[in-house]
Amino acid sequence: MRQEAGKTGAPARPEHRSLNGKTNFILLLTCGLFLGGTAPGNPPKTQFPRQELDSMASRFGGRIGFFARNVADGAEYSYNGDQRFPPASVIKLPVMIELYRQAAAGSLDLDAKETLPQDISTHGSGVLKRREGPVSLTLREYCRLMMVHSDNMATDLVMRKVGLEAVNRFLGELGLKNTRASMELGRWHYLIVSLAKAPISRENDDRILKNMRSGKYDDGLGYSDSLDNNVCGPRDIGSLLAKLYGGELASREDTREMLDLMRASTHKRTIAKYVKEGIPVANKYGGSRRIAADSGVVELPGGPVVMAAFALSDDPGDRSGREILARMARLAVAAVAPSAVKPVPQTGR
Repeated sequence: MRQEAGKTGAPARPEHRSLNGKTNFILLLTCGLFLGGTAPGNPPKTQFPRQELDSMASRFGGRIGFFARNVADGAEYSYNGDQRFPPASVIKLPVMIELYRQAAAGSLDLDAKETLPQDISTHGSGVLKRREGPVSLTLREYCRLMMVHSDNMATDLVMRKVGLEAVNRFLGELGLKNTRASMELGRWHYLIVSLAKAPISRENDDRILKNMRSGKYDDGLGYSDSLDNNVCGPRDIGSLLAKLYGGELASREDTREMLDLMRASTHKRTIAKYVKEGIPVANKYGGSRRIAADSGVVELPGGPVVMAAFALSDDPGDRSGREILARMARLAVAAVAPSAVKPVPQTGR
């Protein structure tokens, strides 16, 4: 205080040395906050184990993107969080949200039936490709197949119905600059096996399989971070999940329905792998050859943790990315709730 007074030429004021008890408390509290302390009764923010997480990510033979946020206190961890990654099926998350937004706006009816077109690729994950004859389901049912079973045929129909421009406009309005839906999943699969310009047909679907068996892949655009590709930013997706979970993107009923679809996802082997049974994880995973991806909300008793995790390997034969993401997710969850995680098996080291 005296130094500051000396700089201005003002005399030191004796009362600064004899403040009453209440003022002393406020002054100590203020100083503590400025010095990084916390107010009495307010627990410190979550301390994610950054050094251990960074080390784990850096050992991967490729590129890792990871973002975690404890929604309760706002603490975050990010590794390449503002980079773009090819997401495989994680791109279905913003597509689902836009579907429900358009339904809420009256632009479409989730319970209206749609016939699956013939020019939708049968390649990739899902159950519809095994059905014989015409398929006619409601948009709500297609969305369930897209999110629970990661059905690519259902996804491409939903993408056509809502329009990719609408999905990207919604992402732009939220300020999510590193996430874009640029093509249907069928077209993406054609792209990565050197059939980028081939029309989608059952005959060309067979050519996809032949090219894969012979190792005829194109590692260009489909595995790039170009906005002409389907891409996701880890921080973008984490923020999107936090807004969804917080009810900022849809009504309470629609929010609950979307999260229930994610809770029912058939893949729980990445961010949910080391989370103890009984703790819900609402997630959307993705994966294809060099890509491992998952995003979701771990619904801990003390509040949710949102995570977005992506791995892109340099070696097409390297499948270690998913396990690395699973272990990073375990560390992130353990930082918030140590009792909520399972141990890593010794044989897995």
